[in-house]
Amino acid sequence: MKPSDNSHGFTLTELLVVLLIIGILVAIALPNYMKFVQKIKELAWW
Repeated sequence: MKPSDNSHGFTLTELLVVLLIIGILVAIALPNYMKFVQKIKELAWW
């Protein structure tokens, strides 16, 4: 079975979906990370 010519690489839609998912994960994780860093800094200054 011969692969079609456009089967290599990713489509623009696939790349946009991946970027959207990464953006959502960063938006969720970044505030939690900042709270964690702030708490560590507060504990370190005793």
